[in-house]
Amino acid sequence: VNMDGLEMSAMIPALQELANASAAEYESAVQKPRQILCQFIDRILTDVDVVALGLNKKSSSEPACVMLLDFVQHIVKSSSLMFANPACLPAEYPDTIQSCIDFSKWVAVRLLRVGASPGCDVIHGRVSAVLCSLLHSLRVRVPFIFSCLVQEFFLMAQDLSSVLLRNQWPVKLERFLFSATRAPYLTQTPLVLPSPAALESLTAVALGIITDSLRGVVSCRDLSAAWETACSVLANGNTRLRKISMAMLRKLVELRKFDETQSHNFFSAFFHLLETHDFSDEEEPYEGELLKLTRCLFQSAHVSHSDFEPVYLSQMFECVCALGGAGVKLGSELTESLCVLFGFSLSVVPSYEGAALLRRQQVADVCRTLARTVGTENQSEVLKFFFYNLCGVCHVCVSFSTSLVCFAVCRRIPPSCTQG
Repeated sequence: VNMDGLEMSAMIPALQELANASAAEYESAVQKPRQILCQFIDRILTDVDVVALGLNKKSSSEPACVMLLDFVQHIVKSSSLMFANPACLPAEYPDTIQSCIDFSKWVAVRLLRVGASPGCDVIHGRVSAVLCSLLHSLRVRVPFIFSCLVQEFFLMAQDLSSVLLRNQWPVKLERFLFSATRAPYLTQTPLVLPSPAALESLTAVALGIITDSLRGVVSCRDLSAAWETACSVLANGNTRLRKISMAMLRKLVELRKFDETQSHNFFSAFFHLLETHDFSDEEEPYEGELLKLTRCLFQSAHVSHSDFEPVYLSQMFECVCALGGAGVKLGSELTESLCVLFGFSLSVVPSYEGAALLRRQQVADVCRTLARTVGTENQSEVLKFFFYNLCGVCHVCVSFSTSLVCFAVCRRIPPSCTQG
């Protein structure tokens, strides 16, 4: 393949020369392979409309964009020196480190432009995989550059979550900015969102990449930004983005436990999600992510009752009672999530015994609703968690007849058998 006078085959000797270069020679030796790669990316990925057309064209061979992304992935994994050299320490080679950061940003912007194109959705997974591999390689080899690059992703995600609340297009994102003074082949191309569909596509890609990279993040500021962004998307995103934000929040909890400083942001978004849930016939609108997040927070070793302020536990109980007592049909995912929330809230010593009669009525209403929804064996198993908790506090907050309904559901006995 010939492209602007440079052949792909020229990459092999250029990489060999780079591999033999010392730390002092690195900056000079890395220019040629970078230039070759940039020319291919410029030619094939810059016009995202052309990329989308190529993906939709029926052909026996793979589109050029797919082959290029596979090639970049191969470079990241087998020739990571093109992106950074661990021998070049920041204190000794600050200019070299900066050129590595600029080059990585340039590549990230070009790939993110594809990620922001809904017409290129069939290769968004490949785009994400390449950028995740790049971040992983940098985290292991040059943590300083990883920190700089991942911070750009966090800042961009914050920008995207803010744009969710706007309705003015196009939107230009001022992230992943770099200087091309030392490398003229790093041509400037803006990262622009022309429509809500582009915003959704890029947000989905960005959150997925951030979730994958969280294990290497140590900055408290970055982690706090991740929490704020995920909560904002959970509150304001559509079903697809909410699902992705749930996976991100679950990963944050699994890695760093619950961030108590984010209690207000999280519970505001979480309760808003439950209260605005679309009560359609769809059983799992979030493909199980809502239940996974709920279990991670309220039914696992990652979190304890002491992590949550009483006011939020009280709000949780009221929210569950409002939904459970509304008499509407709940899908399996929401039902099972409410079971976990209800069981968790009932296992906490109540701080409102003065309203015992109201509490008793609320619990009975929720039990009746949830008992009617028991259908599959899977649901029955989930319900056992909170019904056993409930039966443990029945002498305080529910009537004996309600206890029998709870026991019947746990044992899958028809509720009619407990009447009379």
